[in-house]
Amino acid sequence: MFGFFKRKPKQLTIEEYEAEYRRLLRELSGQFAVGDSPQEQVLQAMSVIDHEMNGNGGCNWVEANYIEYLNALRDYLTKERRFTSDQLDKIRWSLDEILACGKELEQQGESARGATEAVDYLILRVVDWCHMNPRQSGDDSGDGR
Repeated sequence: MFGFFKRKPKQLTIEEYEAEYRRLLRELSGQFAVGDSPQEQVLQAMSVIDHEMNGNGGCNWVEANYIEYLNALRDYLTKERRFTSDQLDKIRWSLDEILACGKELEQQGESARGATEAVDYLILRVVDWCHMNPRQSGDDSGDGR
């Protein structure tokens, strides 16, 4: 009834997204162990993919070693109803692009694709997802949705 009083969340700049992503990762790495909460799974998966593709240039890519992380991102991000249809399409494109780039790296040792755009886009959506699905104190169960 009073939906017009609800404000849209402030859109972050790229720099703010990057800073928030780093903050979330620091928070995650400051834990004794990475738990099973959805937020921990999403952050861990994004961190692994980001490190391999943006940090290592995909030089260690073997699909079997990374598919679990991509699947976790796919499971959580594409089921988030608060993302727009355009965002969901770009999330799917990003995941598919990373897989395609990885296959080329694995089969040919190099790729004509650049997974950087795809990884960077997913980082933005992971930050958004974490804000939409905050971790409950002391709760490592549940799906955060």
